[in-house]
Amino acid sequence: MYSNARMPASQSRDHLILVASLMVTQTIGWGTTYSQIAVLAQSISTDIGISRGVLFSGATVMYLGAAVTAPFAGRLADRYGGLKLLAPGSVAIAAGLALLSLSTGTLSYLMAWLVFGLVQHIALVTAAYTGLAQAMGAGAARSIATLTLATGLCSSIFWPLSEFGLRLVDWRTLCQLYALLTLLICLPIHWWLARRYGHWRAGEGDDAVPLAPAHIRSGSEREGFTLQTLIASGGALITVGFGITVIDIFQQLGATREAAVFAGSLIGIAFVVSRGLVTLWADRISPVQLAKIVYILLPLCFVPLLVCGLTGIALPGWLAAIVAFSFGLPAGIVGILRSTFPLYLFGSAGYGGILGRQARMTELASAVSPAGIAWLMAISVSGSVAALVAVGGVASMATWRIGRLIRTN
Repeated sequence: MYSNARMPASQSRDHLILVASLMVTQTIGWGTTYSQIAVLAQSISTDIGISRGVLFSGATVMYLGAAVTAPFAGRLADRYGGLKLLAPGSVAIAAGLALLSLSTGTLSYLMAWLVFGLVQHIALVTAAYTGLAQAMGAGAARSIATLTLATGLCSSIFWPLSEFGLRLVDWRTLCQLYALLTLLICLPIHWWLARRYGHWRAGEGDDAVPLAPAHIRSGSEREGFTLQTLIASGGALITVGFGITVIDIFQQLGATREAAVFAGSLIGIAFVVSRGLVTLWADRISPVQLAKIVYILLPLCFVPLLVCGLTGIALPGWLAAIVAFSFGLPAGIVGILRSTFPLYLFGSAGYGGILGRQARMTELASAVSPAGIAWLMAISVSGSVAALVAVGGVASMATWRIGRLIRTN
């Protein structure tokens, strides 16, 4: 995203192997934890007798658990190496899936989601991205952007896989099979990556890749971190909040159930499209420029909804589809910026700690966003949409301010 440095062919091959391996394990990790709840929800709710509200509050518990451990995971990744954390993280995810399969009520169910949250930044997010930054230095941004495709693809793979699985076995057996899948595929891959590449550190050794440099002006680090965290948290509030409540918002604005579901399904497609384009054009635009574009487009995509809500005009299905796809394009890039923006601003030295501290706030934002949007919808659907526009506007202004803190030489 900001480096065109050449590297030896063998090193380029190693980087390709590293990214491809992490894409496999990230797809499995996200697909068997966060994503699977959408398909298993009805079966779990019926079997253990908990309400849908309690069921989906598992995601909130996960985000809260992740907020607690994110800074600690970042410091561990900086100290020992991000790739070395992934293998024990795989074991912990498998344990969480096993615990979920044994759930008999609200407490045991939520405990499983707490496990997913507590290990999220060790098994998935911070450890993986820090490992790439440590191994690739100035060339890590494109690889991080590529890796985020895994989170966009996981539901496309595991939703139909889980739906098919439920025709053959019950949800408990399916969770146990996913735990086994994690141990048989993710654990060996992570163990091998740690042995093969875990010692890599950008900037160390005669043939090492260069460290990613910091681009923020000296003396502006504190303000830059505050602004960048504000931007990332605003992005989390919008993307998580709207992503979960989108079907209800469309219906309350007058769209039919079928049209709302179809429109909502386009968001994932737009995610993959925008992340793929950013990966291809990674060397042509800086994260600051990209953030300015993203956080202008995000609030603008809600304007048609706001107009329908204020005027009382029923939201037609075709417009809901346009809004959903238009939202998905910048929203998909928000996930990339969450990892590449701090790397660009502060460099790869100490990247894990910075990413972990930022993640605490973004995870808290993700935890409160769905409930907050739902609460506003109960009062006024137009008010909930206006809140999304306002948050996007604040984040947009922060991107322009942070642009003034970037070094010019």
